[in-house]
Amino acid sequence: MTSSKLAIHGGPKAVSAKPVPVSPLDPSELKAALGELIDAGEFSDASGAGAIGRFERSFAEYIGCDHGLGFCNGTSALLAAYLACGVGPGDEVIHPCYSWVASVAPLLLLGARPVFCGVSPLSLLIDPAAIGPLITPRTRAISVVHMHGAVCEMDAVLEIARARGLPVIEDGSHCHGASYRGRRCGSLGDVGCFSMQGGPVGGKPVACGEGGIAVCRSRDLYERMTSFAQINRVPGGGFLDAELAQLAPFNSGMKFRAHPWAMACASLMLRDLDRANAEKREVRARVQESIEPLWALTMCETAADSTPGGFYGGINLLHHPERAGGVPAARILDALKAEGVACGPAPYPLLHRLPLFRGDAPGARRLYPWLAETPAPAASTDLGPSEDAHGRVVNVLFPMQLSPGDPYVPQMLDAFRKVYGHLSRGEFI
Repeated sequence: MTSSKLAIHGGPKAVSAKPVPVSPLDPSELKAALGELIDAGEFSDASGAGAIGRFERSFAEYIGCDHGLGFCNGTSALLAAYLACGVGPGDEVIHPCYSWVASVAPLLLLGARPVFCGVSPLSLLIDPAAIGPLITPRTRAISVVHMHGAVCEMDAVLEIARARGLPVIEDGSHCHGASYRGRRCGSLGDVGCFSMQGGPVGGKPVACGEGGIAVCRSRDLYERMTSFAQINRVPGGGFLDAELAQLAPFNSGMKFRAHPWAMACASLMLRDLDRANAEKREVRARVQESIEPLWALTMCETAADSTPGGFYGGINLLHHPERAGGVPAARILDALKAEGVACGPAPYPLLHRLPLFRGDAPGARRLYPWLAETPAPAASTDLGPSEDAHGRVVNVLFPMQLSPGDPYVPQMLDAFRKVYGHLSRGEFI
């Protein structure tokens, strides 16, 4: 097949199999679990005594934290985490320039501004070396995102944060079950936040329709998040913070709590997470092994001594035009799609390019007029290398939802060898 004419030039496709995504969840088991809640009349729960509390405890224990707090989505969990860490009007939070918009948008509601940090051109994760120059007297926290299951260089980030007395918020929405030097992602910083959006196939690694959770070791941060986001909820043993206790049980009056049915679904997904991650890592390892001989294609790196997990959004590969006679990633994607590969460019845009964060968009000023009174953030470091790396992404979409034995997987890998084989022979136009 590698010697056949490229499909984009009229040759036969390398991929004939249709990928069959595997659901880790038995629908009948989910229906039974939800039926039990319906029979018990558990349609809402402010106390954390039922399905919500059971999942919070299980997930926190799995991650390696003392406290877990369920939310209606991961965005609300991040909003509560930022507020609990003291972020407010005029503050700055250092955040990678490549991530999903919801990981940083809550800052605008708090009157704070993101300061976008460059990402490593080899991993597309926050570059610790770029953090220091961005710290100013207005810096209140550092936010990291473990994108697509890859793990950030947490020791370097935490060393900077601890030296400056800054809390670290981990967004683990793509990496449920990933670990760094023997500890689960989400337990490394001060607060770990996870989205659980979507269904068993195509959704987050632990999916429940709509839901989120924040985990932490600090009782103080846990109480702050509870007081802010959970009306009528009092932590076990009551609020230890006397000032927050005065607000109970209404707390801040805000309600971002989870739905018990969603948490019941999440509990079933969590039970299967390690097995699902093991299969996903096997597929990832096969992809990595297959592309190693392809001199112009590499896999996005994960931190040393880390175990990636979750893999939401597929696998990010990096095409290197300078090794490929100048052929750009866009042309490679066209050729792979013609061969039948489900792939695309980087799944998300660079955040600093979005009108929402540029400060010169009328729509943004209309939504957040108070930001006009907030000092502009310090100038970001040069984001050119991040933009270049972003433009070289070849994102493989389906393999992370497949069984390692699915016939689509070897055919997809044949397609990569075919396309890059033609490229090596100078037959690629």
